[in-house]
Amino acid sequence: MKRFLALLTFVPSLLFAQSNVAKLVEQLDYLSKGSLNNWKYSTDFTGDPTKPAFDDSQWKTLTLNESIYPDSCWIRKEVTLPEYMVGQPTKGQIKFLVSVDDYGYLWVNGESKGYFPWDGEFEITKDARPGQKFLIAIKAINTGGPLRLIRVQLQSEAAASIQQMVDNLSLSLRVGQKLLSFDTYQTNARRKVDPKIDKSTMDRAEKKRLNDLLQSLATRVDVDALKNGKIDRFTASVESVRKELQPIQQFAKKFTLYFDSNAHIDAAWLWRDKETIEVCKNTFSSVFNMMAQRPDFTYTQSAAAYYDWMERYYPDVFNGIKQRVKDGRWEVVGGMWVEPDCNLPSGESWARHLLYAKRYFRNKLGADVKIGWNPDSFGYNWNMPEFYINAGIDAFITQKIGWNDTNVFPYRVFWWESPDGSRILSYFPFDYVNTVDDPYRLVDWLRQFEANTGFANMLILFGVGDHGGGPSLEMLDRIDQL
Repeated sequence: MKRFLALLTFVPSLLFAQSNVAKLVEQLDYLSKGSLNNWKYSTDFTGDPTKPAFDDSQWKTLTLNESIYPDSCWIRKEVTLPEYMVGQPTKGQIKFLVSVDDYGYLWVNGESKGYFPWDGEFEITKDARPGQKFLIAIKAINTGGPLRLIRVQLQSEAAASIQQMVDNLSLSLRVGQKLLSFDTYQTNARRKVDPKIDKSTMDRAEKKRLNDLLQSLATRVDVDALKNGKIDRFTASVESVRKELQPIQQFAKKFTLYFDSNAHIDAAWLWRDKETIEVCKNTFSSVFNMMAQRPDFTYTQSAAAYYDWMERYYPDVFNGIKQRVKDGRWEVVGGMWVEPDCNLPSGESWARHLLYAKRYFRNKLGADVKIGWNPDSFGYNWNMPEFYINAGIDAFITQKIGWNDTNVFPYRVFWWESPDGSRILSYFPFDYVNTVDDPYRLVDWLRQFEANTGFANMLILFGVGDHGGGPSLEMLDRIDQL
C-alpha cells in the first residue's frame, strides 16, 4: 500500500467555472497538452478517408468525450504545427497521443501507423517545423456502449521538461481549489446529485481565506509569456507564486490518499475456466516481478479458489504467495471461495463458502481473514452482516452499488445491520478498478468522501480488473509522481 499526501489542486467544478484558477488552468492545459478538438466523423465507408485529398466536408463534427453509438466509424482532421509548443520553438520529435473508447487504427498522411488498444502513442515526425501539416485518420471500433474520442494531443520532445512543469502547476492549482471548495455533490458511476450535506470538520473560515489567496495568486502567473515563448519570464512568475502557496500546501497535507493494489478477476464471464486459471497465474507472476523491483510494494487478493488453483497447477507460484504472505507483503481478503452473486446463494451456501475458504486460508497460508470483499456483486442479501460476523469477519468492502442509474447510494462508510441485529463496518469506494491515470478524479472523490463522512483519509483500490492484470510499475510511477 502506498501513500499519497495531496499537495495542491485540480479540475474545476462548475461552481468555479469563472474562477481565476479555472481560467488559468484552462489556458495552461491548452498550451501544455496541445489538445485537438472538433474532428470530422462518418459511418460511410465509401472512398479512402486516409488520403489527404479525401473530401470530408459533409461529415458531422465530433468533439472530445462526446458519446456516439456506431459499431465503428472514421474520424479525421488536418493538423498544422504551431510556431511554439509549450513555449518552445516547434522542432524535433512530435508524438501523437490518442485515446478511443474502445480501440482503433491510425493513419498519418495516408501511412498506416497501426492498431492501438484504447490508448495509443505514435511518432508523427522526427524533424518538426512550424506550419507542417498532417492528415490524421482514425478507424474507431466500438464494442458496446458509447464510442468516444477521449484524448487527442501533440507532444513535443523538445518541450518535455517545461510541459511537465506546466502540467504539475495545473494539477497543483486544481487540487488546491478542490480541497478548499465547499462542494457538496455526490456521484456514482452514472449519476450526480447534491444533498447539500457537508460533514467536513475543516475550519470554514480558513478554507475561505486560503481560497481567496489561491485565486489571487492565479492572476500572477504570466501565461502570456508562455504563449509567446518567453520561458524565463513565465518560470520566474511561477516561482514567485509557488513561494506564497505554502499555506495552501500545508492545508492540503491534512488529507491522505491510501493506495491499495488488487486485481479483480472474474472467475466466470466471457472465457473458459482454463483461461481464468491462466489469468490468475499471469497476474500473480506479474505481482512477484513488481515486488522484486519495488520493496515498498504490497498486494491484496481475495478468493480461495484462485489460491487453490495455484497450489494444484502452479506450485511454484503458490509457494511464492506463501512466502509473500509470511513477509507481510501479500494480504489475503474476502474469506470466501469466490466472489459470488450475493443474492442467489442460500444461507447454507453462504455458511459453507465462508467455512471452507477461511479454513483453507488458515491452514495453507496462516491467515485469519477479517475483511469481506465483494466489490463486483450486483446484489446484497440483507443477512450478509450476520453471515460475516458469524465467520469472524468484521469489515466489508463493496462498490457495485455505484452502478445505479436511478439514485446515488447516500453513504461511503457505514454500519450495515442485518435483521438479527448483527452489524458490520462497511466501506463503499468509488471504484475497484483504477489505473491512477486521472489525479483530478481521485481528489474529487476525496472531497466527496470528506463531505459525506467527515474523514480526510480515503482508500483507493487500484489495478486492472475483470480479466486480471492487477497493478503495474507504471501505476506505481504515477503514484510517485503525485
